[in-house]
Amino acid sequence: MANWQRICVIGGSGSGKSTLAAALGKKYSLPVYHLDRELLHGQFEPLPMEEQQKRHNAMIAADRWVIDGSYKKLLDDRLNRAQLVVFLHISRFKTVPRILRRYTHSEQRNDAVPKEAKNSLSWKFIRWCLLYSRRKRFSDLKVRCQRYPHVTLIALKNGSVANWLEQIRAL
Repeated sequence: MANWQRICVIGGSGSGKSTLAAALGKKYSLPVYHLDRELLHGQFEPLPMEEQQKRHNAMIAADRWVIDGSYKKLLDDRLNRAQLVVFLHISRFKTVPRILRRYTHSEQRNDAVPKEAKNSLSWKFIRWCLLYSRRKRFSDLKVRCQRYPHVTLIALKNGSVANWLEQIRAL
């Protein structure tokens, strides 16, 4: 496997983006950025678009990074700089229980969320998670990645994330 220096990790809530981003950051000694932490504030409220663009541009301008999150309006700029895109194609049957556990059993802070965010679950968020179409998102991502021939796109499904992580750890 290549020694990737700019990696995007994309997937639905509860798919394991933050966990994978941290593992990749550790493997390749890369700084890890969580877009929710960088581009949201308070109780998951988006920063003004101009501020999001400014922060995002600063992250992707660096030579080395792992960035977890999608943010479709900013994705093309990130893909233009990325070398590897990992899409977590994980079933709702896996993600929804993970999300529920995160909010009902976890008192520890999550580095992937805004610093001020409280550990609470909203019906709006649950609805978004249930309606998230990983097939549509992956199809859109494949089309976008075709515009950037330097990008390697990998899709990991249920059960393959751990195997893939073991493979890269062994290198």
